[in-house]
Amino acid sequence: MDYYKNKEDKALQDITDTVSKLDTEIEKIEDLTDGNDRHPLEKWHAERLALHDIKRILHDTNKYDHYKEDEKDQIDAYFMDLSNPYYQPYFDGIVAHSEY
Repeated sequence: MDYYKNKEDKALQDITDTVSKLDTEIEKIEDLTDGNDRHPLEKWHAERLALHDIKRILHDTNKYDHYKEDEKDQIDAYFMDLSNPYYQPYFDGIVAHSEY
């Protein structure tokens, strides 16, 4: 029984570390992008990565069955697509690099 208790304690500590890391990352994003409207996307990316880490931790303790290892790659790819200026609209509503 001690083994499972130690494993759960380690999982809780890992989750706490992940959330603390997320808080630090969000503070850094807010400090670096003060006045810039792109920071919600960067916050979304940091939150999704933290959630992915928490899912992995829970999966390792057999508490969560829907963990997918390749989800992190999908999150990174989606973030890179959204942060590409080709897909970003201008502030006046005109789409950048429009084909029309």
